[in-house]
Amino acid sequence: MPLIRTMKLARLVRWGGLAALLGGLAVADANALTVTLAPATQSVVQDQTAQLDIVVGDVLPAGLGAYSITLAFDPSILDFASAVSHLPGVTWGLSAKVSAPGQLELSDLSFEEPADLVNLESASFTLATVSYKAIGVGTSAISVTKLDLADAAGSLLAAGLPAGAAVTVSAVPEPATLLSLLGGLAVVGAAVRRRSAE
Repeated sequence: MPLIRTMKLARLVRWGGLAALLGGLAVADANALTVTLAPATQSVVQDQTAQLDIVVGDVLPAGLGAYSITLAFDPSILDFASAVSHLPGVTWGLSAKVSAPGQLELSDLSFEEPADLVNLESASFTLATVSYKAIGVGTSAISVTKLDLADAAGSLLAAGLPAGAAVTVSAVPEPATLLSLLGGLAVVGAAVRRRSAE
């Protein structure tokens, strides 16, 4: 166990740029990464789950070794359910917390050596998947309010904030409405069968 702790401490010291990453310092980099939220729009029924992928592009040749992302959403319509990090290789593990109503903070850090991490990554990949439970009726915008990325060596990378996404939540159909719909479909089906038989 002490060896694992020592390895983690050494990796954190090596990643001295992580403190700057989480501090949101600006970086000048001609090769900016692209970040998108997908899907841009989706519709779900209340009490269902909506999933959102955070996709990063133009990763190579630098590689992506750490990220800190803050997402804003309408807490009267959506509730954070879960998140999964897809940062390849051995990682610190996803940190996902709702720091304020409607504000989700995600971060993860790779322990891979820079050359190994670059070999594991593709030019574009899903960085994380976030799931929200639909708790209210309406449309919630989801936007990235903070985005900090570091390369495989721990240096900060430039990336602009992506366009937002939207989740539209509709009410669960009432049982009477659903029964009426099914009854209507049965009548139409019977009429079609009668005509076919004639």
